[in-house]
Amino acid sequence: MFTKMTPVLFTNDVNACSQFWIKRLGASLTAEVPGPDGPLFAMLQLGPIEIMYQSFTSMAEEPEKMRAAAGQGPTFLFVEVADLEQPLKATDGLPRAKDVHNTFYGSREFTVSDPAGHFITFAQMGVATA
Repeated sequence: MFTKMTPVLFTNDVNACSQFWIKRLGASLTAEVPGPDGPLFAMLQLGPIEIMYQSFTSMAEEPEKMRAAAGQGPTFLFVEVADLEQPLKATDGLPRAKDVHNTFYGSREFTVSDPAGHFITFAQMGVATA
């Protein structure tokens, strides 16, 4: 019945968020909708992960309830990785929202923010105990 789910994250700067994933994490830009002040939308692919950034200005024609909800963020993403060292190196120099730590459910993980302030937790499962 279902074929795919893509998180949509809202931002004032679609390009900055796209570049975060492209330059730091190796994502590919698969689609982009231009606007007068930069991209309105961007679709990114990183292996099996797809993510979309949408500008707040692109919501102008949507119902008020949706426009208000879009601005309530941030979003929290949880990304499982095979090797935590790769995203650690890719995000080197960025402030950590949460440092590397072991969890009670057996993962080793850390959290950073994208340029829009959305939180991304990278977790390597089955390697640690609290």
